[in-house]
Amino acid sequence: MFHPSGPTFFELAEQALSSTREGNDLLSPKYDFSTYRTPDQLVAAIAPYFGEPKRGLDVCCGTGAGLRELLPRCSERVVGIDCSAGRLDQARESLAEVERQVEPEILQADVLDMEFEDEFDLALCLGALGHFVGDDLELLFSRIFRALQLGGELMLITGERPKLWLLEFWLSWGFDAAIWVRNQIWQPPFVMYYLSLSRDSVQSVLERVGFEVRIEKPKALGGFLLVVAKIT
Repeated sequence: MFHPSGPTFFELAEQALSSTREGNDLLSPKYDFSTYRTPDQLVAAIAPYFGEPKRGLDVCCGTGAGLRELLPRCSERVVGIDCSAGRLDQARESLAEVERQVEPEILQADVLDMEFEDEFDLALCLGALGHFVGDDLELLFSRIFRALQLGGELMLITGERPKLWLLEFWLSWGFDAAIWVRNQIWQPPFVMYYLSLSRDSVQSVLERVGFEVRIEKPKALGGFLLVVAKIT
């Protein structure tokens, strides 16, 4: 579970006792060696679905996994936005040698305050949905919806909700329960809930916001799913 260059158990515990933003900053130098980062091979597996985008937006871009695939493909503009200064520093460093058509705009900001409007034809949001629950998830998708042009698409990687009798469900439930209890007794909160990442949960909110949703099952994703949400 723990990569030799990744965060230790005690560093993960320190993260969990910090706020979401501070915790992300703390682990930034080791984040790419953790199990929480969306693996490059999964992002590469969905890249054939990008088409030929002109302007790409990576929401919660972290250390740049999605930007690595957007930069060679987008002909006019690439923007990565994240609240963590530490992760953005890692992104700038890791992207230095990536083939590109344009220079990326790397922005530190709260994605719930994004004010883009009709500016992109492709958006990604990878590995970050567990940080948004309830109204915040709907607000996130609303901000992305506004940022996209007519015909634009948002792409997410998710999975089916684990069955009740599977160990995966109880591990996820146990983690979510522990975080919920932590947030009741310790402030500021650290928001990360795994069961909120399931396809059903995500799809219902996307459709409520106004997206038309389809589900793709690329073999290279293994048991994961590609959610494509389009503005029609």
